[in-house]
Amino acid sequence: MQAWTNCGIILKMEENSYQIQIQLIEQKINEHAYEEALALVLEELSMPYIPKLYHERFLSLYEHLNQVMKSSKVTQAFYDDEALLNLLTKDEHAQLKALDQLSRMNLRNKSDLIQLFFDRLSDPILLRLLIRILIEQQLHDEFICKDEGVEYQIIPASLALPEEGDGYHGAEHLIKLWCAKNPSMERLCLDRLVYMGLAQLPLVYEEDEGDDLAYAILEDVASKLLDPRDWEKLKSQLFTGDNGLSTH
Repeated sequence: MQAWTNCGIILKMEENSYQIQIQLIEQKINEHAYEEALALVLEELSMPYIPKLYHERFLSLYEHLNQVMKSSKVTQAFYDDEALLNLLTKDEHAQLKALDQLSRMNLRNKSDLIQLFFDRLSDPILLRLLIRILIEQQLHDEFICKDEGVEYQIIPASLALPEEGDGYHGAEHLIKLWCAKNPSMERLCLDRLVYMGLAQLPLVYEEDEGDDLAYAILEDVASKLLDPRDWEKLKSQLFTGDNGLSTH
């Protein structure tokens, strides 16, 4: 019994440390200290293990910072192509830094460099971050991507961003509806949705996939945050009666 109690205390301490780090990053963002916030996010993402929910939160913050820093025209010190490729030989922190730098470049005449990124990135999520960057720049060149042993060709300009999919929109609507009284759970579910949308690239979720996607995300998050009895109670409240949500 004592061992289980100690384990619970340790897990609670770890959870609190992630929450404190997220609050610090959000504070840096509010203070427009974007470089410092990005460095903190990259530091967390480079850790050998992060609980899944927090890993997705840090990825969501990374994407948010990427967008904010581009729109606010934050001054960056750019690497040359060779230095960028050298970063890809290092750890995840360095690879994310390379992708961050790539996202701030005009990639119209960088097809050879981009293909080398595809050739050298092996992490599935980092590959999809690369695809997202290329979609955002609407590149019309064709690239060869190898993912888990499967090789396929992609033309980024012909692809949609995850949040442009009808299924994504439907899932987002349901999550906000279901979590209206629990902002913390809503935030974690929406972060999970960002991650799921990214992981689906180069495809997007179709309209008929939205309901199941939303439910799967809610179940995944709630099962980690709630006692099993509380989760059953929440399901009973949401998915029974005449509220129109009783599809699961």
